[in-house]
Amino acid sequence: MDTRTKLLEKFKKIDSNNNADDCFEIGKELHEIEMLDKAEKAYNRAVFLSPDNAKFYLELGLLFHSQRRFIEAENAYNKSMELGVSGPFIWFNFGVLLYDTNRFDESLEFYRMAIDLNPNNASCFLHYGLSLHKLEMFEEVEIAFKRIIKISPDNEALYISYNMLGMVLSKLNKLKESEYFFKKAILLKKDHPNAYVNFGHLLFKLNRFDEAIKNFEKASELDPNIDITIQK
Repeated sequence: MDTRTKLLEKFKKIDSNNNADDCFEIGKELHEIEMLDKAEKAYNRAVFLSPDNAKFYLELGLLFHSQRRFIEAENAYNKSMELGVSGPFIWFNFGVLLYDTNRFDESLEFYRMAIDLNPNNASCFLHYGLSLHKLEMFEEVEIAFKRIIKISPDNEALYISYNMLGMVLSKLNKLKESEYFFKKAILLKKDHPNAYVNFGHLLFKLNRFDEAIKNFEKASELDPNIDITIQK
């Protein structure tokens, strides 16, 4: 009997399983293989058996959040924190939930708490920067994404940072530096259209129309559906 089959056999007996930790572990294994309905049932059985176990609510929150069931996720996260869960992991995930529900100001508080304890967490800085950008706090956005460049070896995080810096520095009228970062983004990921579009907007702003058109054409070549509406 393979591992998946054994797991499903255990799940069949979940309603009669009176070991909360065992139910929780079954839920985690089901969660990992994305059998989410079954994972939720196993987690709920664990909660029923041990209603004061903070980690059970945290995992339920993560499951609900992954399904964009935001109200249920928030309730589960709050319950886990009420029962004693703290630290960068829960604060970061709760910050993401607040961002996902357009509460950008509130998300900053939780990102800052996570960053204070783990100042080299590039993912947290990335989301922090995105919330700042939504709030048009452009000077702070510049600081956040320049921090990511210093601490992250991840190409995707670097690409996002270069592209965001290009946009923000353009807003701040630091046009040479904006051009530098757009070029860095394009050099890093030549097959991604977004930086070409954003660089095209900068070039248009600089009256370098032929270069702007070339960047828009390249973006359209990579993604025929991309929006290249000229910004005013």
